[in-house]
Amino acid sequence: MAVAVYPGEAIAEKRTSPTKERRVFVTGIGVETTLGNDPDTFYNNLLEGVSGISEIEAFDCAAYPTRIAGEIKYFSTDGWVAPKLAKRMDKFMLYLLCAGKKALANGGMSEEVMSQLDKAKCGVLIGSAMGGMKVFSDSVEALMVSYRKMNPFCVPFATTNMGSAMLAMDLGWMGPNYSISIACATSNYCILNAANHIIRGEADVMLSGGSDACIIPIGNLPLQYRGWVSCYARLRSILSSLFCTLPRGL
Repeated sequence: MAVAVYPGEAIAEKRTSPTKERRVFVTGIGVETTLGNDPDTFYNNLLEGVSGISEIEAFDCAAYPTRIAGEIKYFSTDGWVAPKLAKRMDKFMLYLLCAGKKALANGGMSEEVMSQLDKAKCGVLIGSAMGGMKVFSDSVEALMVSYRKMNPFCVPFATTNMGSAMLAMDLGWMGPNYSISIACATSNYCILNAANHIIRGEADVMLSGGSDACIIPIGNLPLQYRGWVSCYARLRSILSSLFCTLPRGL
């Protein structure tokens, strides 16, 4: 049990709000989405009302009641993630690493600038609602054949915090590093907590946001059974009547 201890009124009056001491600025943005892989393309597609929903190509879903999702069709790790790691990692981690490094590049964080940073004051707080579902699902299927077929990295690569940890290790950053998982609100909480680390003086630079890759049978079918995803006819009806944009599958 946690109990809050409130200071006396005299002490409270002298205390200065930390927000007046340090301000937080967003200096770079990186995205890997169904509407684009760079901030400008993503933003312009949002303004134009482009839908990120399309037919699923990742697996055969011909017999499923819903065959559409917010699936990223064009994605490449070239120049962002080492080929050896790219083969092992779950896609949620690959999206995270690429978008994180793109955010640094977008913010003008060159290698020269990075070398001047205090790495103990640089952190990564990028969350995930579901983590490495594909890696774990593939390992379960492999186990049904033989335990020798299992991916030895299935447990660490399935955890929600491993993407944030891998990015921090890749960059050599040793500041605050963890992951928050609160369903669809994950990214918002990560951004707010990252800002608080800067406000409190615990970090000077933070990479924050969220990443998920759930378009696999085990990740998609439960949503269909709950009625949380719609058929194509229903989607067309929504788009024609409300002119809305649905950029993600969840």
